[in-house]
Amino acid sequence: MSRQFGFVLALASLFLVGCFSPTGTSNDFYNRGVEAFPKDKNKAEKMFKEALKQNPNNEYAHNQLGRIYFGRRDLDKAVEQFQAAARLQPNNLIFLENLGVAAYLKRDFDTAGKVFVRASELSPESPSYPYYLGRIAEEEGHRDAAIQYYQRALKADEFYTQARVRLYHLEARPLTSTPSSQK
Repeated sequence: MSRQFGFVLALASLFLVGCFSPTGTSNDFYNRGVEAFPKDKNKAEKMFKEALKQNPNNEYAHNQLGRIYFGRRDLDKAVEQFQAAARLQPNNLIFLENLGVAAYLKRDFDTAGKVFVRASELSPESPSYPYYLGRIAEEEGHRDAAIQYYQRALKADEFYTQARVRLYHLEARPLTSTPSSQK
């Protein structure tokens, strides 16, 4: 009797993890998508979408779909998928960085700024988040704020070339408007 019970318990365990699922689980489809990703983005996209049909909360499938859309330059869809992934795992720096970069390139500076501020809070030693905040400040015409962000990036990594170049250009460039006291 205990041997039969053990067999039934093992069978039930296998069923619960999806081994007997004729269509596969969300993770099965996700894994197939990851396997296809380097060679066949269309197949990978189908697999990630199927993974999300099985489990809409599969944050990794959302992130991978976002990467596919990002590669196609479909920034609206990329941001949507990265947002879904970041909602499910709000402290995942990879998801946050993907979302921030896609939003920045989409010129959604409000979203990108919030994301990079959050990422900076989670990883204050990273130079890339203040660098992106500097880029946003620069795009919005906030020269002094951009300089401060680039300096912060260089404090985290003195060899961060992009921040050094942006800082050099800003510091070398005169202000475009004359202060009212000099008029």
